[in-house]
Amino acid sequence: SGIPLPNSGQLASFRIIETIDDHMDVIQLFFRPLYLFPSWTAPRDFVIYRFWKYDEQTYQIYFDSGEHRDAPEITGYVRGTMRGVYTIAPLKRKHRKRRATAASNPSSVLVDEECLLSKVVQIDPKGWIPTRSMFRNQGYGDAFGILALHQMLDVKEALDAERFVTVTVNFDANEYKKMSRRLQRGSNDPFDRVNSQERDS
Repeated sequence: SGIPLPNSGQLASFRIIETIDDHMDVIQLFFRPLYLFPSWTAPRDFVIYRFWKYDEQTYQIYFDSGEHRDAPEITGYVRGTMRGVYTIAPLKRKHRKRRATAASNPSSVLVDEECLLSKVVQIDPKGWIPTRSMFRNQGYGDAFGILALHQMLDVKEALDAERFVTVTVNFDANEYKKMSRRLQRGSNDPFDRVNSQERDS
């Protein structure tokens, strides 16, 4: 079914405007309005030049705002600017675990079972926004930073969803009602009666 897209942050959607080569493209990000009490901000969009590289075991993704002929400004949106970098770093060698290459082969190899994802971003939302939200002492940058952290957690949860078995909760409402009535009447379990007597004594 694929990895679910993060959806708890401010990013509403994105599109690839142009693929320049194997390591660079141009994308457009669409951001939801932010509620800064007592009002909402306008939605934002960003045109981003994005490029990535693999360097000394680390993966780096850089992005910087620009303009593109196929992404004119949109009515109702404020065009902001953004620049930053994602880095993906493996475990240091001494912290990696060994795993046998095959059951019949006692040799083992070092494997990376986890990595560190970091993000540094600078944003100018442009347009008019309150510098501080009334009663909350929080501006656009603060709120944006919190939602960016939510997106990082979304990445972790999406990866965890690929690693673990999905639990389907299928609890019958009638069974729940029966259990509730049983608990209200008191338990017939001898163990529960013994514990009750011990508490009374």
